[in-house]
Amino acid sequence: MIDHLNSIPIYIGQVKNYKMHLDILDQYINDDSYFGSVNGWISDVKTTFQQTQNRDLPWQIILEDLNKYIQEYLEVLSPVSEYHYKTHMWMNRYSKGEYMEPHDHISKSDQISFAYILNSQGQNNFVFENRVDWINSFDNNDLRSTLFTNLPVNSYIPEQKDGTLLIFPSSTIHYVTPNTSNDLRITISGNISIKVGNYFVDERDAALKTKDVKVLDI
Repeated sequence: MIDHLNSIPIYIGQVKNYKMHLDILDQYINDDSYFGSVNGWISDVKTTFQQTQNRDLPWQIILEDLNKYIQEYLEVLSPVSEYHYKTHMWMNRYSKGEYMEPHDHISKSDQISFAYILNSQGQNNFVFENRVDWINSFDNNDLRSTLFTNLPVNSYIPEQKDGTLLIFPSSTIHYVTPNTSNDLRITISGNISIKVGNYFVDERDAALKTKDVKVLDI
């Protein structure tokens, strides 16, 4: 399903075999050697992002199941020629009280990002934020509540059952509210780099010259 935060297309899907993904990651979730904190992040959530051992996680198996959802999202953007993409994935482990501050995933190489919620602990913690100045001008007084009923919203919180996959432009600001459960909230994050055509830039990729190729690039 494609929903919108005003004009921003947001894909909301349910991955059928998410339990299998959780099972194959189980041996890593409680192994602290795979997790660390990231310099520059305000939050102290533990993540495999920028950790050397992130490459050892079974990302290829999981990506094979996520590809159809990613392509479904990309087709909504109406591509007019062949393309290929690379995916960089990492796992996040939220203990009680841990959160993630507002941020985006903008970079020179990434256009699309996603959040895959494996264990939500029954919470809707992931929040999309829309920072548009003209929207904020209505929040400075009571016009939003007393006069206009169809103004754009500042934030959007989709339902987040276990197995929910959210795909969105990398420029979309989002954050995660504190985990209120005593148990771990487990998510996978990812960035997608899209290239026009079926060409690749290195020798490893040269053997994979096919249409709409998906390449894992941890």
